Amino acid sequence: MKLSIAQRLYLGLTIGYVIVITVGILSYFSYQKQIRQAAWVQHTQQVLRTSGSLTQLMTQMENSKRNLFVTDNPRYIFAFDTTVRELKITMTNLMALVHDNPTQRSNAQQIERSLNQVVNYWQQETKVSSQDTALLRQTIRTGTGLMASFTEDIDRFEKLENNLLLEREKRNERSSQQAIAMLFGGLALILVIVSILSYQVYHELTARVKSQRQLKQSLRDMEALNTETSQQNWQLSGLSKINNLLQGQYYADVSKLAAACTAALAELLQIPSAILYRYEEDQRLLVPIGAFAPPTELPPFHRLGVGITGQAAQAKAITEVNNLPPGSHALQSGLGSIQPTSLVLIPLWVDEQLIGLLELIGLTAFDSRQIQLLDLLKHNLGSALQSVMAREHLEELVRQISEQKEELESTQEVLTEQASALAQSSRYKSEFLANMSHELRTPLNSILILANLLAENKDGRLTDKQREYSTIIHKSGSDLLSLINDILDLSKIEAGKIDLNPEEVPVSTLLADMEDLFRHVATERQIHFSVENQVSNDLRIFTDKKRTEQILKNLLSNALKFTPADGKVSLTVKPGERSDKLIFAVKDNGAGIAKEYQSAIFEAFQQADGATNRKYGGTGLGLSISRQLAEQLGGSITLSSELGIGSEFILYLPITGPSVPVKQVAEPPAKLAKAPSINTGALAVQQQLIPDDRHKIQLGDRILLIIEDDENFATILRDFARGKNYQTIVALNGEEGLYCARKYKPAAVLLDIHLPGLSGTEILDTLKRTPELAHIPVHVITSHDDLGHLANEIAGVTIKPFEIGELEAIFERLDVGSVPPPISPTLPEAAPSRAPRSSEPNMAPNTDDSEANQIRLDGSKILLVDDDMRNVYALTAMLEAHGADVTPATNGAEALEQLAANPSIHLVIMDIMMPVMDGYETLQEIRKNPDWSHIPTIAISAKAMAGDRQKAIDAGASDYLTKPIDRNKLLTLLHNWLPQQPD
Repeated sequence: MKLSIAQRLYLGLTIGYVIVITVGILSYFSYQKQIRQAAWVQHTQQVLRTSGSLTQLMTQMENSKRNLFVTDNPRYIFAFDTTVRELKITMTNLMALVHDNPTQRSNAQQIERSLNQVVNYWQQETKVSSQDTALLRQTIRTGTGLMASFTEDIDRFEKLENNLLLEREKRNERSSQQAIAMLFGGLALILVIVSILSYQVYHELTARVKSQRQLKQSLRDMEALNTETSQQNWQLSGLSKINNLLQGQYYADVSKLAAACTAALAELLQIPSAILYRYEEDQRLLVPIGAFAPPTELPPFHRLGVGITGQAAQAKAITEVNNLPPGSHALQSGLGSIQPTSLVLIPLWVDEQLIGLLELIGLTAFDSRQIQLLDLLKHNLGSALQSVMAREHLEELVRQISEQKEELESTQEVLTEQASALAQSSRYKSEFLANMSHELRTPLNSILILANLLAENKDGRLTDKQREYSTIIHKSGSDLLSLINDILDLSKIEAGKIDLNPEEVPVSTLLADMEDLFRHVATERQIHFSVENQVSNDLRIFTDKKRTEQILKNLLSNALKFTPADGKVSLTVKPGERSDKLIFAVKDNGAGIAKEYQSAIFEAFQQADGATNRKYGGTGLGLSISRQLAEQLGGSITLSSELGIGSEFILYLPITGPSVPVKQVAEPPAKLAKAPSINTGALAVQQQLIPDDRHKIQLGDRILLIIEDDENFATILRDFARGKNYQTIVALNGEEGLYCARKYKPAAVLLDIHLPGLSGTEILDTLKRTPELAHIPVHVITSHDDLGHLANEIAGVTIKPFEIGELEAIFERLDVGSVPPPISPTLPEAAPSRAPRSSEPNMAPNTDDSEANQIRLDGSKILLVDDDMRNVYALTAMLEAHGADVTPATNGAEALEQLAANPSIHLVIMDIMMPVMDGYETLQEIRKNPDWSHIPTIAISAKAMAGDRQKAIDAGASDYLTKPIDRNKLLTLLHNWLPQQPD
């Protein structure tokens, strides 16, 4: 219900009167409350004064008694009695004041008891003489104690009373504040009511005036809204009509769309002419594609940015041109020509792309509603035009694709035939290289071993000339082996089958290895060879160490080959221009290379001097392999050379390593519970070509089974094995080999993989799945180097061809794996090692057997640490044969105990893989102890994984060897590291 002005005034005044009366009443009650609060404050103050009087009177009483004891003056007796009477009166007053407060009444009663005790005490003590000092002091001390009790009670009482005083003063203050707030609040309410009443009167008067004005404005707005609604209805109707025309029909080409749109717009806008252009982006032209009643002279195109039409298309906004000059854009009719007066140009843009232009010609100026309609239509019209143009383009593409498909189908058969031919050619090439590798390496292996044996001339029957011929045969065979390896490497690189094993490699280690490898060669050829490191000694490069060294070996070998005596060859490592690159520069002052040959030498089988009478030999594969390996490692090789001055090959390698995929390790085949049933007894035909010991075998003999299809090499292995006290059985094919293994149960097997009939892989698989044969150690001797999947199944692998020293190492390994260890009551029999062996031949040169046999270790005390007692047995026998005193230990913890118990140990041979404490941890503990840190240590490991050597050196090893241990290398290392013993 809305109140009138008079009613609101009456209501406001009534509220004001009620507030004034209410404030007056509340102020009265507040005043009365303040009076009561003030009375309580005065009451509390009176209580405190009374308690203070008690304290003063007690002090006077005590002083009167003390003075009486000291002076014996009778007037102090009177003063004492007077004070006692006043005390009792004051105590009575105090009790009366606190009778309404139970707590204080209880405290006052306690004060009264303490007071009576003090008074009674002093009244009893009347015969103390001042001469009796001790009694006087005792009396005063006792009185003082009673007085302290009274003081505590009076303090407790006054503390509580002071709290009451503070609380009552706060209440009094709050009451005063409430009264003031109530008074001012009432006044404020009165002022608010008066203000509201004044505002209501003023607002009512102004509202009436404003309402009149708003009513007039509303009438004007209604008229404008009606006009605007009428225009919007016309625009929406036109927009709907054009959109239905654009979306509701299918247009085969843009000309039909243009004709329909221009006719509809001319009808809707009541104009005489309309033209639609499409934009040709490649020629930057606006080309008319359809029109309604076009002008008499319509140009075939307009250039973008030229003229009114070309500039309007670039503007992106609607362009209006009024008051056209006479003769411009004239329209022809049946009765004559018509002169238009206005022109509107609408550019059609879609997603910042010009699609076309719409040109409209009018007899009068276009009004705002027409311009607004055109602005709404331009995007839809542009999209429709773009859609039809895209469909035309798509149809053209489909036609072209159909033609191309026919052409592709016609050539598909040719490509299929070519791909089949290429695949077959690649297969033939792979098969040829595999067969060539086996067929060349197998006889070459026999040549190298026999030549080496002849050169050693152990029985002394060869002349020096014959030994020289044997050495030449061995060297020629080694050169042929190098050529075979280069061809295979090049084939693998071209086929993309090179596996990289990147690891962190210290640059200083690379340089040291190269210097050790080529220092002797340079000295023999009287060439000054230098190695310079211009980077930090701690710098490590993430790369494949083997492949990097292969590149550097090729470059240094070429430099030494083409540099004459007294020449200079240098290897320098320095930072690259980019911080992530490293430069290895190999420089010489040799023959140099002409510019026309500098690009050709990196191609396979190309040399700078390709004549038949050239001075230097070689196949020309080294640089080709090196360049492709460098690219595999993420780097490159460049050459700068001048004929007659020298050459510099620069190897660029990334410090962070190549971007290579991680090698996928194939899972080993699942173990079967039962061996496959192969009836080798029916298939095997025992060979009669190579005499062996199968008919001489007696109980307790060590039997070695040799499965090798090359008769010459099998004969060499048989003779060598007989020299190692083996009874040998030779099988020339897989079926016979498996038959002999089952029949004779040999102590060890030498197995070739590439065999006629049953392959070496199948033999190995059958042996390992047959329980009674699975324990036999098998050493593989083959020309293939892709045996990673067999690493856990074999005792070792050696790649043909190899040196005689490696053959010694093979039999040492078989001795370790086949000789039973002495039975110990505390140590269980060790299981055969299952660690994978490296399939890569050792790159270090072997020590000559005659030199190794002359090494003596007399007086040397060696600690041998290995958990495999067969290794300990074999190595101890070998070391003691050279005069060493060997102390064994089965793990790292036992090794530390032996070092502590035997301070005279000169050297430690340490296996890496051990229980309790492994080799790495043991080496670190040895280096931490100052009493042992000087002892040289040689680490040995069967893993031979990339980075193991550096890991062992970092842990504290002095040197490193891989299993199977090369006896000659071990003896040489011991000779180098052991201190010289006095004769």
